[in-house]
Amino acid sequence: MRQQLVASALRLQPVLDSTWQKYLALPPEIFTGQPLASGYSFEPYLQRFRVVSNDPRYRVLNEHHEFQETYAFLRR
Repeated sequence: MRQQLVASALRLQPVLDSTWQKYLALPPEIFTGQPLASGYSFEPYLQRFRVVSNDPRYRVLNEHHEFQETYAFLRR
């Protein structure tokens, strides 16, 4: 699943401007393959995606397949 999340996040990046890239950035360890610290939580990242998903102001971003796909992998 990690590889799928990485692939999805990489597809999302070109859709985003630099501000969104920073806000929705996942931890670098995901991309490098380094192990995550014991007890590591994706909750802060998931929360950012949740905010975008639930806010009608961000409807255009939320409708991108790449956003939806990455958000789905984070929820798993």
